[in-house]
Amino acid sequence: MPKQAKPSVKKSVPRKDKVTSGLTQVLKRLRSVDTTITGVAVVNTDGQVIAEHLPRQAQKSRLGNIAAMMLSIGQQTVAEFEHGELEHVLIESENGFTLITTASPNTILVVLARPDAKLGSLFLQTNRAAEEIRGLFDQGNNR
Repeated sequence: MPKQAKPSVKKSVPRKDKVTSGLTQVLKRLRSVDTTITGVAVVNTDGQVIAEHLPRQAQKSRLGNIAAMMLSIGQQTVAEFEHGELEHVLIESENGFTLITTASPNTILVVLARPDAKLGSLFLQTNRAAEEIRGLFDQGNNR
């Protein structure tokens, strides 16, 4: 009698792994659509880096902590001056830009770019990536 094949069992990937994998894809795509982007990271509001695609010399934990602090200071600033909801924190220096924005209620998107970056494109691509990240976390919470 021929041996019967075992039914294939589909291994389910835990939600956290799916979100992390999705974040990695969003960050890779963001870096690929704008060549002036030199690094990207998703950080939680406590400053912990969740996913990143950063230059080797970047100190990930410091970047995460600074991004969380800058976003918090930006939120306090707009609240103090009654300017509504914070959209972005933009830091411009002679060597480039740092753009920080909320991606979901508990996550922050950090984008590093060269000084020749076109700000309109940088904001557009960052906003699109933040929406994708928000969607990943919304899907993860609904399962």
